[in-house]
Amino acid sequence: MTLALVLTIQGQMKRVESQNLKATVATVNSQIEMAYNEPDADKKSLKTIPDLVREGVITDAQAKDLEKGKATMSGDNPPKFKVP
Repeated sequence: MTLALVLTIQGQMKRVESQNLKATVATVNSQIEMAYNEPDADKKSLKTIPDLVREGVITDAQAKDLEKGKATMSGDNPPKFKVP
């Protein structure tokens, strides 16, 4: 009984983490698109996660979540993150 409960909780935690990562990716992709649509945007400076944090497009917490979740960044314009 205890092992089954632990496994159930672990499964639920993984699902929650996956859902949180998907929500973070959707939010970050929207923030990047908004930044790209600004008239004075320096699009060349938004190619990496540290660039996005430095330019204030995403927060440090979002960057950590993306890295922890191993989200990948496309080379598109604007770049987009994908959930692995």
